[in-house]
Amino acid sequence: ADMRRLLFAFLLFLLGSGTADRGASNFTRAKKPGEGVAGSKAQAVKPKAKPLSVSASRDLKEQAGRPSKEGSPAAIRKSAQDKGVRRANKGAAPKPVAVLQAAMEPLKPGSEAFGAAAPAEPSSARKEEDKQARRSGRVAALAAAATAGAAAEPASLAEQGRLAAQLLHGLAAVLEFAVLLYTVLTTPDKPHDALVRAGMVLFVVMALEGLVHLVLPLPYMSVGVVIAASVLFTINPVAGTPGLPGLHMGTVPPLCVVWLAGLGLMSRADLVRSLYGTPSLRPYHLVVMFLGSVYLCTALERSGFLHAAAIKVVQRYGRSPWGLFWALGCFSACLTVLIPDDIVTMTLTPITIRMCQLLNLPEVPFLFSQFFAGNIWAVTLVTGNPTNVLLAEDMGDTFLSFAGRMGVPGVAAGLTSFLFMYLTNRSKVDVTADGGAGALAEALGGRRGSRGGEEDDDESGRTPPSQGLGSAGSERITLTGVLCLLRVLIATLFCALESVHGLPVYLVVLIMGGASLGIDFLADPSFAVDTLRHMPWELFSFVTGFLVLAEAMSICGISRALAAVFLPLAASRSVAFTSGFVTMLFCNLFETLPATLIVFKMIDSVPMWQPAAIAAAGARGYLFRDARRAALSAVIFGSNFGANTACIGSLGGLMMRRLAALQGVTVTNGMLLKQGIPVMIPTMCVACYVLTLSPNL
Repeated sequence: ADMRRLLFAFLLFLLGSGTADRGASNFTRAKKPGEGVAGSKAQAVKPKAKPLSVSASRDLKEQAGRPSKEGSPAAIRKSAQDKGVRRANKGAAPKPVAVLQAAMEPLKPGSEAFGAAAPAEPSSARKEEDKQARRSGRVAALAAAATAGAAAEPASLAEQGRLAAQLLHGLAAVLEFAVLLYTVLTTPDKPHDALVRAGMVLFVVMALEGLVHLVLPLPYMSVGVVIAASVLFTINPVAGTPGLPGLHMGTVPPLCVVWLAGLGLMSRADLVRSLYGTPSLRPYHLVVMFLGSVYLCTALERSGFLHAAAIKVVQRYGRSPWGLFWALGCFSACLTVLIPDDIVTMTLTPITIRMCQLLNLPEVPFLFSQFFAGNIWAVTLVTGNPTNVLLAEDMGDTFLSFAGRMGVPGVAAGLTSFLFMYLTNRSKVDVTADGGAGALAEALGGRRGSRGGEEDDDESGRTPPSQGLGSAGSERITLTGVLCLLRVLIATLFCALESVHGLPVYLVVLIMGGASLGIDFLADPSFAVDTLRHMPWELFSFVTGFLVLAEAMSICGISRALAAVFLPLAASRSVAFTSGFVTMLFCNLFETLPATLIVFKMIDSVPMWQPAAIAAAGARGYLFRDARRAALSAVIFGSNFGANTACIGSLGGLMMRRLAALQGVTVTNGMLLKQGIPVMIPTMCVACYVLTLSPNL
């Protein structure tokens, strides 16, 4: 009997231990129908001992949060029984009920494992209110979705309409450009027929673009069409007849400006602003300086001084092809420091070609030698190019401060260009010249003609400088030539003393040009009239027209959109590389002066480079200020170097091609691009790198 009782007690102990283990491992499992508390089956085990069963039942009810009647007789009787059981079991092993209670302890409402206490059951009124709120929320959501859909549908339709308008207008613009391109590339043999056809095509294109703009107004498309027309007729001009003017750089850009004003794309205020500019940039200063410098340089050319000086250079260095090659480059570099590079190119082009023809040398390498040197070395002084004056005014530079910042990068760029000109022209220049320097000088001292001996004359009736007043068709340096050179040097000296007298560079050049014109009229009226007759007047209308077209690009938002190319490097001097190459690219599309204004407006549109933004940047403000000055300085590089990669890159390039064609030499954009890219890319990189290291930025 004792053994049976011990065995039975041991089995009960094992049963309680197993129940506790299962309760501890499964109390977090969700309660399922038919299971006990927390999914355990402990409630299915009912010990036979009645006191234990009653006590366990009461404890389970109390731990579940159910109220118990402590004051009732039954409660008192049960409490006495529990005390008796505890005294009887004192010191014994844990009973199954105690184990079960310990396992169920985490399941009490409000415990950490069980979670927060369950909220009280909401009333029926509260349930109805919640139902109404949910119903109202669904209705409001549906109404909002319907409103958004109704608003999105017109927006989507408007977007589709805008895209359709852009597509149609873009197709029309491409068609118009194709027609213009075909017209300028396939001209009839008779000048009158070619002029009439080109004029009719230009009129039809402008009329069609006007109608398209009225129906589908996209200002930037219309501005792009007229700029393309101006560029095409600048590169491929159509000669005029005795009764009709030609279609070229002097006529098409002003016609496009009139068309823009008539269509309402530019107001009167826009036209005034395009020439008058802003306090930091005055485009009319460019026109004024160009007017004065062109008279000074044209008079120097007509005096025959440059022609005589070129003969002296040939007599000294003409025995060697390489000597002549470097002599032309250095002579052009020295001249362009004093006078604008375009005038140097127009003066030296006929002389260079004639020398090469007499010595049986290839004309193009020697022609490019003086042309490249004139454009590259022009960055060293503010007088080298009219665009230098514009940018110097914005940066507040004097003659000396400009030379201090741009002199070292300009010299580095010039030496780099000489190296790459040598590497790219070794096989072309390394030949033996026929004849001697004396024969060449004698031939150049007489009347210059073309290959067949006819007298040269350009489209405007311009005679060669060797036949002009002062030279008398000889190689002598005359008094008139010396006086013309002296006043150019005096103008340069006065520009250098800007900090002393306080007059800006453009005003000094204008005063010197006007004074020279008055002196020439008093001393030799025929010389003054000859100089005025041979001035390139078509360049003034070209420059003025493209200044207005550049402002039109800014008005229609093209310049602001293009300004994003500067944002990644807006706080670094390395932005000079971006600015230089972008300007050089634009010079091959719009010519030097408009390209400079376009890039300047792009720089002026960068938010971080505004004066207020620089002031608000605090300690980092100097980074943005230096980056802006580096970008503007690199524009000077691009506006001068860009002329060496396409004929339209500068006025000098256009005149060089025209003068070369009059002497039987063909210079195309492809030839200039092929020669210019291998030279100008490393030259630009060297110039920008030296600029970023400059302490005087």
